[in-house]
Amino acid sequence: MGGVLPCCSRDEHEARELAEAQEAEENEEDEVNPGPTAKRRCTDVLCLPFFLVYLATFAAVCVWLRHVSDLRVLEHGMDHNGNFCGSRTRKDTPLIYYPRLHADYREDRTLTTKYGVCVASCPGKGDTIKDSSPDARQHTWFVPLATFPIANRCLPYKTEGGVQQGPELCAWPPCLPDSPARYARNVCGLKKDHTDEYWLLGQPDESLKRGWVDESVQQQEINERCKATAHINETVQKSCEIKVVKKVNLEFQQNDETMVLQLVSHYTGLFFTNAKVLQDNWATIVFFGVLGAMILSFIIIVSFSSCVQCATYTFVSLMLLALSALNYILFVRANVLSGRTGKKITALFGQQQIEKSELLMASESEWQSTYLVGAVCLSIGIVLLCCLLHALTSKLNILIALLNQSAQTLREMPSLLCFPFLGLASLICCSLLLMGAAVRVMVVQPKVVVDWLEMNIEDDGMVLQEHVHTARKMFLYAVVFSFLWLYFFHRALFSTTVAGAISHWYFYRNDPERNAGTGRYSQGYFFGRPVLFALGRVLRYHLGSIAMGSFLVAACHVPRLALEYATQQLKQETAPNPLAATVVRITGCCLWCFEKCMKYLTDQAFIQISVTGKPFCRAAVKVADLIVRHPVQAAMDSLASSTLEILACLLVPAAMVFSSSIFLPVNGWGVCASTIAGLSYMVARMVAGVYDVVLSALFVCLIRDEDKFQGRYGPRELQIAFGIKLPLGSQAVPSALAEPLGVELPGLPERRSSDV
Repeated sequence: MGGVLPCCSRDEHEARELAEAQEAEENEEDEVNPGPTAKRRCTDVLCLPFFLVYLATFAAVCVWLRHVSDLRVLEHGMDHNGNFCGSRTRKDTPLIYYPRLHADYREDRTLTTKYGVCVASCPGKGDTIKDSSPDARQHTWFVPLATFPIANRCLPYKTEGGVQQGPELCAWPPCLPDSPARYARNVCGLKKDHTDEYWLLGQPDESLKRGWVDESVQQQEINERCKATAHINETVQKSCEIKVVKKVNLEFQQNDETMVLQLVSHYTGLFFTNAKVLQDNWATIVFFGVLGAMILSFIIIVSFSSCVQCATYTFVSLMLLALSALNYILFVRANVLSGRTGKKITALFGQQQIEKSELLMASESEWQSTYLVGAVCLSIGIVLLCCLLHALTSKLNILIALLNQSAQTLREMPSLLCFPFLGLASLICCSLLLMGAAVRVMVVQPKVVVDWLEMNIEDDGMVLQEHVHTARKMFLYAVVFSFLWLYFFHRALFSTTVAGAISHWYFYRNDPERNAGTGRYSQGYFFGRPVLFALGRVLRYHLGSIAMGSFLVAACHVPRLALEYATQQLKQETAPNPLAATVVRITGCCLWCFEKCMKYLTDQAFIQISVTGKPFCRAAVKVADLIVRHPVQAAMDSLASSTLEILACLLVPAAMVFSSSIFLPVNGWGVCASTIAGLSYMVARMVAGVYDVVLSALFVCLIRDEDKFQGRYGPRELQIAFGIKLPLGSQAVPSALAEPLGVELPGLPERRSSDV
């Protein structure tokens, strides 16, 4: 027991000695295994069973819900007799159509009860359906709008009116009306549609005959016109110089159609049309939204380091120039400087000086002392700013070196850019499972919920509904928390895996015995090998730490979500209180800041876990120590990552939308461009997230290398930027080359004769 709890069974001196011995042992292990140690231990082991038990319990509840829930309410609709379409007796009619939805809405604004008819397929515009039920309101229903199936329900949507093409007419030469008509040129169109000057090039249709009847044309004359157009040969066709095609647009509209039905049919029509456009152009959308966005994001990442240096120097120069100009103006206003130089500069730009009145000059004389104090303070501030910028020059050089090395590392391990897509696919699957569980709990029978909770409730409908509603709400809360936990678990797994691959590359890229999975130049390389190696280490040793850290971050989000929910409930129940609203907003801001701090701390802790192999709490302590020792560099790294993310999320979607515009149809350009913009934004953010983790992991490896190994494992560019000067012979040399070169390598294990 004393070896486990030295602080309780030994005195303070012995505890200090034990801590020093443990630290010496860790340093010795670090010397033998500088990077992702080969002697790793499972971290936070107790958290992993808790996480697995939670997932198993939730999975068991989902399986139970699958057996007790009745999804027929969602999968199939009920007809007007209360029978499910697609049931055993209605297998041939699985879909449901609502023929009097407009009348149902007038009778029940919630549309709880709807008159439905089971059909085999969704009817089209202008079709009729049969209702063979004995208590049917009518046995035949006319369908005025086209329908498409969603969840086995035929929803109406508006389309362009059906177009019917009439007989072909000739506009020139004009029609020569004659009665009785002997030739086709004697058969003219209708006066009401202004085709009476055109003559027919084919047989008249029924609409044209009805139009003649309305114009008081006798039936005998109509028959003569039909005979005259019955034998139109090719010669008559060629005699027409300008032809006209008559088209009729048909649109059905009910007399008592409600506004709600119009809105529903309008938006469902938009949904159906846009879905059809996306389906027709899916290849272009995937190419520009995913592949093109990934390529452009990688180009931005590679060129970002050179842009940072140029943009920083330009911004600093402009800022100093603006401050110097403002300082000059203040000295001129204080009558310390004459201002002749400023007048010459303004004269170059064609600006005329305005003569000052005596009153204005007297007013400015009273402010001269204030101008002088402001000018002196600003001068001191400019001097201090220049000193600060000079001090930050080395930090900027380190940042630029880290950015360059991050881009080079991604070029050597491009599979890291594809790894977030695997996590996204896994997260989507988990989200669908959670969504399915939430849907099932909403359709579970109330009696099953009461029996499961073992509640003795009398046959009181209100009390039963209240308890069922509470049970469903609690389960939905559990679903929300499970989603948060799984989301941050995926983020943690992503950060730890990428950081592990970077750490392994940093320390072992030049070691032929351990460089497996360090990039394209290692032996046995194939695409994805660095990710597989790093992911294997994480799954074997650090799942407990990932579960613990993701649980803490998810738990930190719960108070703010609860506060937002309570705020919405108070707004609905009571009148707004300005004092209470202010307190709630301040509390929400504090919780938001706490969430951001915890998120940053845990993200950096996951990187420390992957680099050092320490448990979560010890890794978090190392993160705090790193921030205290290098606050400016950590802040600059975070600022650079945020700037890159904003730049990529703005440029990539805009460039992809512009590039794809020539390949997209004119009618559906809006929905396709919006989809491409959304996909490219998501891809750009994921690629920027990979770059952020790579940058942070390189910084952690560099600090660890400097603290424990005098920086001899780092790339040469990082060593120069960090000011690391290695003594002769201390540069890391692969152990396989040590014996031929006759070099004694510090930090590498001795090769005994038994190892040969």
